[in-house]
Amino acid sequence: MKKKVQTKISKWGNGYGIRIPVHLIGELTLSEGTVVGLMTEGDKIVVKPERSFKNIKNMSLDAIYKGFEKEKDVEDYYGGKKGREIW
Repeated sequence: MKKKVQTKISKWGNGYGIRIPVHLIGELTLSEGTVVGLMTEGDKIVVKPERSFKNIKNMSLDAIYKGFEKEKDVEDYYGGKKGREIW
């Protein structure tokens, strides 16, 4: 379920920033220093974590593979047995 949280845009040096509440940081397994990408979708600003090796050291396996498809059956993935393979 999507949660709506309000925050303010603040002036930080020569740019602007927003504060992200700690419960959202925990839910997305982010931490200080996590690299994020910013993009626009219509009138929205989307903040998406960049899953890089730099960020992985502080993440659980579930968080790393979040959004990936479940493992497919080997026979389905490779198109079935072709010879005397043992799976």
